[in-house]
This record gives sequence, structure tokens and C-alpha cells, in this order.
Amino acid sequence: MRKPRIGILGAVGTNLGDEAVAVASVSLLRRAGLDAEFSITTAVPGAITRSYPDLDEFVLRRSSPWGWVRLVRWIYSLDVLLVGGGSLIQDKLGISRLRGLIPFLSQVLAIARFARKPILTLPVGVDRLETELGRAMAGPVLRKFDYLQVRDPGSASNAKEYGGGAIDPVLVCDPAFSLDETSDVFAAGATTSLSLASPYIAISLVRENLPLERLLAAIQSLIQEVLSEGYQVLLVPMDKRQNDELGVFQELQHGLPEQQRSRCTILAPDTPLQDVIRVLRGARFLVAMRLHAAILALGYTPVFMISRTTKTEQLIEGFGLASTGAEATDCEATLAAWSKAQLHPASAPVDELSGQRTLRMDKRLLLEAAFANLATKIRERI
Repeated sequence: MRKPRIGILGAVGTNLGDEAVAVASVSLLRRAGLDAEFSITTAVPGAITRSYPDLDEFVLRRSSPWGWVRLVRWIYSLDVLLVGGGSLIQDKLGISRLRGLIPFLSQVLAIARFARKPILTLPVGVDRLETELGRAMAGPVLRKFDYLQVRDPGSASNAKEYGGGAIDPVLVCDPAFSLDETSDVFAAGATTSLSLASPYIAISLVRENLPLERLLAAIQSLIQEVLSEGYQVLLVPMDKRQNDELGVFQELQHGLPEQQRSRCTILAPDTPLQDVIRVLRGARFLVAMRLHAAILALGYTPVFMISRTTKTEQLIEGFGLASTGAEATDCEATLAAWSKAQLHPASAPVDELSGQRTLRMDKRLLLEAAFANLATKIRERI
């Protein structure tokens, strides 16, 4: 008997957070007993199949007419289309009638509806929308889902606002909370080639056209202070593109005195996700702008969060994290005081990590129940 074919429409390829959500979701569905063939969209050939040989990938070519023909054929080959995860409903990276994430979703969902394919979501993010066009287009997109899951209370509230009374999102959490370096989706025996013998702190930033001058000055001061304490600094790119944090990290490196640069290392952008988890959890502490860097580290190392959008604000609130805003005038002083307290606690440190691990386990149990329910809904529609 043919296995059902499940497509996952996401943005895997350049961003490790999107990869974490996709592969965690596959693992959760398999543990829920769903025996299916999974095909995951990617912008980069080999992004899935190199690391996960038992998964299929479909390479998106959005700018090519032939790419759209292939996409239609891919949709018709599916039994069910799962959309997500990540911040799917957002306009901060730009939007027009035909360009942007919301218009792309609108076009793909229209094809899937015409093909009579069930459309369900993984737990997705619904950001506060900044444009009238984004708000106008979000409602029809949200109403096309047969079953909508969201990853945080803010997303649930936003989905109801944009989608109207017909929207009843199911509140779950981000699937990446279920990932560990030993998760069954990873190939056994993978190891990092990086030497991490010396104690180090980890930093995960993001550019995304944000005004970062004040923040980068604070990060530069932190790096120099940590290096003077004898630690190494590991800059962890969750996005592999040069025009995002890789460029920021290179600027930070070049701003250091030459004798310090060898102790401030950029993790190789092609480092497998399994090794990135090990790196994040092995740090003395993590300073994070990237949501999924923080999610993967929580409960294993102290995390200082730099807030920039709905998703990071929700994480800060949910875990009670120390934080500052990306444009806060006191970000340098706030970050410096926190890092000093981590490296030189004035008294016996409070064990915040055990509480975070408990909360993480609660989220994992929530995910297992939610994905068991999702697996049931998929079976009902096959």
C-alpha cells in the first residue's frame, strides 16, 4: 500500500530555525505513528537531503515560470499540504500585491485549494503587521487553512484579529522545543570539527535591515570584556546568507585588535543543525537575537535575549529572560551588567536552568499531544 505523501511548505535552506521547525515536526509526526513520505520545500538544493537522507526535498524557484509549473505538479503529488513553521504571516521584509511572503502563500494556497488538497499548518507565527496591504491580505490567507496551529499567544491574538470570527487557532508552541542533539531525525555519530576545549560564550544576531549601530557597539564591548576574562567568543550564524548576520559577524571580528581576532570565531555556516545545538548548549552563556538559537539553548545555558519582534517578546515573557531592546538606549549597560553577573556572581547563583528545563519538558509534552492530534486530522483527510 502506498504511503501518504505529506508536503511541508516552509523556508528551509538558508535559515537553521526553519530547518529546526521542519525536521522537529517530522520527528513529532513519526512519533505520533504517522507512517508517511515527507517532502520539504527548500530554497537551496541539498539542504534537506544532505543531512536527512530519509526525507525528500522540493526546491522552490519562485522567480521562474518553469519553477511555478514544477510547484503546481508538486502540490498535485501530495495527499496533504502542511504549511509552516516560522513567521509566515509577516510583512517586515516588504510586501506588494505579488511579492512578499503573504502574497506567495496566497498564491500557493489558491493552487492547493483548486487541487482539492487538505491544508493544515504546523505551529506558525503571526506577527503584528505594519502595512495596510499586509493586514488586508492576511485574513484571506488565514481563512484558507483547514486547521491552524500557532506557536504563541501573540500569534493567536493576531490571527483572530486579522482573520475575523471564523478563525479559531490552536495554541501550541514552537516545534523546535522538542529537538535535542540525540533526536531521532538526526543521523547518528555526527560530530563538529570545531575545537571547543576552552570555555566560550556564544552570540547569535540578525541584521534584517534593523538599525544596529548602538547594539553592535554594545556587543563589541561585551566581546572585548569576555576575551579579557580568558573566554573565547563563538559567533553563531543561524542564517547562512552573507547579507545577514554573517556580514555583521565579520564586521565585529574586524573591529577587534588583531591579537584578539583568533579567539573570536565565526562558526562555519554549513555546520549541521545537530552540531549547532551542541555548540549553543555548551556555551557559558548565549546572547541571542535569533529566536531559534534561544529556543535550542534554553534550559542548558543562560540566555540573554535581544528583543526585536512579537516572537522574541513572547519568548522573553514565557521564560522570564533577561533582555534588552535592539534599539534601547541602555542596551550596553544592561548587557554588561548581566554578563558580569554570569561570569562573577556576587552570591550563590540561582538555578534558573532547572526551571527552564521543566518548562521545556512541559512544552515538549504539549507538542507531542498537539502533533498526535495533527496526525489524526491528517489521517481523516487522506
